[in-house]
Amino acid sequence: MNNDMAGQRVRCNYMYDIIDSTGEIDISARSLRGVCGTVQFVDDWGQIHVNWDNGSTLALNPKTDSYEFI
Repeated sequence: MNNDMAGQRVRCNYMYDIIDSTGEIDISARSLRGVCGTVQFVDDWGQIHVNWDNGSTLALNPKTDSYEFI
């Protein structure tokens, strides 16, 4: 992936729960099901950083999350 994706619109179908800095499961990813957003950039690990329409900035992990470009 590359940063040519910046500005593209994406819809989150499913995002796996993440582990927060305390080691607890953070279920905030569940609130992104069906939410659309705008790609900001792709980092060196391939994570897609998105400004979601609901205000979240969680990144998509292409290896585990389900999403589609719209």
